[in-house]
Amino acid sequence: MIGRWFVGFAVFVGYLCLGAFVFYRIERKEEEKRHYLEILERLELKELLAKHYAQVNAHVRKQFVQQLNAYCNKTVLDEGPDNEEVHQYQWTYYNAFFFALTTLSTIGYGNLHPTSCTGRILVLVYSLIGIPLNGIVLTQLGSFFESRILRAHYSYKTQRMMGPQLSLILDIVTYLIPGIIVFIFIPSGIISYFEDWTFDESVYFTFVTLTTIGYGDYVAGQTVNTNIWYDAYKVFLVFWIMFGLGYLFMILSFISRAMRSKTLEHLFLERLKQTHTKIWHQFTKDVVYIRRVLNESYLLKFKVRLVICIYYVR
Repeated sequence: MIGRWFVGFAVFVGYLCLGAFVFYRIERKEEEKRHYLEILERLELKELLAKHYAQVNAHVRKQFVQQLNAYCNKTVLDEGPDNEEVHQYQWTYYNAFFFALTTLSTIGYGNLHPTSCTGRILVLVYSLIGIPLNGIVLTQLGSFFESRILRAHYSYKTQRMMGPQLSLILDIVTYLIPGIIVFIFIPSGIISYFEDWTFDESVYFTFVTLTTIGYGDYVAGQTVNTNIWYDAYKVFLVFWIMFGLGYLFMILSFISRAMRSKTLEHLFLERLKQTHTKIWHQFTKDVVYIRRVLNESYLLKFKVRLVICIYYVR
């Protein structure tokens, strides 16, 4: 089973790398074209500024440039030297790989998306093949987690004879608590440290990611940082998403089987039967009470008539 899972995982990672390479080559060229046009636009604006505002007060010109940059929400003009600043490209190979992963896992943060016609069409073809492949890998990974946890779980239950309620509590603890600690709280602490987020923001991000909600208001690993530890952290994010989704698949599989299980069905029918018995018993008591009230009402009416008859007879 481990061999099959490893082969499937290797194929999936290879497919991610292939997609990342193709998206990187296509979208990076588009981004470089946009950046080149922005440079030309900026130079043209500088020439216009120098031509028409050369005699304007330096303070007024600086204020005009600041307002223009604020309006465009980016640095269109600056009053400094003409040295071209180093542009930070969005489409790096890591970001392309992260884009491919979030696409196939259907998280879809939306912070990075293809802008070219070729890239958009490629997403359709790439996803049609990759999403089912992702489902297969996550199912195998979930089964792998499940087999390991169930082995330890049943071994513990066999050694200790437990009642059904205590066994249910143990099931919840066995499946949920380790996953919450390993895939939610520990990663949240690491993410909080590297991203400079609060812990609650990190917990929110981890939950939204692993449940594939993917709002995109928080996206980890996007800060420009050349530190080797930050690079290791970005690699950690990739493996955390893969294995965290596998664990989530295991939990969902467990819940779906539990809902279909005969034990749960029997428990549900037993509870339904008990509820029906309680309702019928209460209904019987109510009928008896209503009958007694009606009888007493009838007797009271009879007594009133009897008193009236006696009164007229006298």
